[in-house]
Amino acid sequence: IWLPLWRGDKKKSRRIIVETNLLLKNLSVPPILHILWGIVEGGYMWSVTATHKDSDQIFEKTLQIAQESGISVLNVLLWATGVYGGLASGNAISAQVCLDGLEKNLFVHRKHEVTQFLFLKAGVDFLKGDFSDALENASLALQNHEEVGRPFLEETTRSCLAQILIELDDIETARTHLHKSINYA
Repeated sequence: IWLPLWRGDKKKSRRIIVETNLLLKNLSVPPILHILWGIVEGGYMWSVTATHKDSDQIFEKTLQIAQESGISVLNVLLWATGVYGGLASGNAISAQVCLDGLEKNLFVHRKHEVTQFLFLKAGVDFLKGDFSDALENASLALQNHEEVGRPFLEETTRSCLAQILIELDDIETARTHLHKSINYA
């Protein structure tokens, strides 16, 4: 679904989702595939600004499958999808609940997971209007992205940092981050 979506073809992505859901209803597949699909479908929902209700329903259904099957290997991705859904809809309470779930499943030795957590925490802080904590968490996320060499995620984080800095009236530093993001793009 991502390639058509990145190309702007929402209809094709939606058609893929509908067809895949029909297949999943009519086939016997292992729970882990349902969980993976729930994460993909949930990601689609928040990225196309579907209603939070849609994203939330997919998250709840997928979480239930994960809990009933005892499969926890994808919990960080699943809870992150819930946080993104809450952020996309502007629902700080839902985003915080999912962030708390993500934190409970976090493996602190996995730098990518910790970095994703910090990035999402910055988003929740921003949504709540706590710009100082948002700045701290986004700065740590950027530092971690730089350490592990993820340029795309570095620039996504820079863009978010710029938004936070603008709220804190630090326009020059915000411009520096935006300039670096634009140069990367």
